[in-house]
Amino acid sequence: NPSIVPSLYRIASKESNKKDEILSRCIDLIKTSSDNQEQKYLLYRQAMGLKPSVKIQNKLLNALGNTKSLQALMFVGKYLSKNETSSAAANAVKNLIAKNSNALRIISAKQQLEQAKTVFQAQKEKGSADAGYAVDEISGLMPKFKSDGYRQIIKNVEGTKVPVELMKQTGNFEMFVDWRVKDGTAALNYGGVTLAELSKNSVIISGMTSKQATKKPTIRPNWNTLYLKVANGRLTLISNGETLAENYGIDNLSGATLGSTIEFQTRQGTVYVRDAYVYEHPATPE
Repeated sequence: NPSIVPSLYRIASKESNKKDEILSRCIDLIKTSSDNQEQKYLLYRQAMGLKPSVKIQNKLLNALGNTKSLQALMFVGKYLSKNETSSAAANAVKNLIAKNSNALRIISAKQQLEQAKTVFQAQKEKGSADAGYAVDEISGLMPKFKSDGYRQIIKNVEGTKVPVELMKQTGNFEMFVDWRVKDGTAALNYGGVTLAELSKNSVIISGMTSKQATKKPTIRPNWNTLYLKVANGRLTLISNGETLAENYGIDNLSGATLGSTIEFQTRQGTVYVRDAYVYEHPATPE
């Protein structure tokens, strides 16, 4: 039963002699669960935070490589430089980029793919046919990267405490970020306009009534993912892989254009964000 995974994580964090056995079972449960790929990414990453053995780290990297999550791509890349995890990380990076065309718009992902190619090239030179196929696949992917795209504006595995100003001088944009509410609430603002409020129990779109909301969001007690797109005064927001707003009009949002600021503000309590990426688009013409 996949619903027992959080309980198993708590046990694994306290019983080091059984940690690997428990986490291996959790990975299998998550794979077969009905959770979407973003939710699976969060659970796999949480398990990695429990510092399992190299064997389990590699199993987690392989699982992360099948999630199609952009946040997973940014996370697995750091394991490329470690000899004991470089092979699994390289395979995960290759799969994540090959299976999600949006990854070709992440500026730093090209460097990760180059690192992965180096890992496979070394294996190819030792006689691995599979590594040779991987090198060929990567060679085909490299020319497909876009010249502009997402750039990282927060890189902090542990999380940066809110309030935090993410960036200025933008018009329309897309952003993905992980967030966690320890207690209290936070507001995600753009140009002084509140887009959404985040809490332990909810993500509330500004001005949206319960009747307008497409569904009640799934909020996890640890970290959560958030994707948003602002275009021509309208908002698309996806929380933990679930679409909560699509092309939704927010009052006064059209006035937030070039020179506006994207920021998280704490309403009360403690909120953290990590691994934020923004893709700036041309401002809406006057």
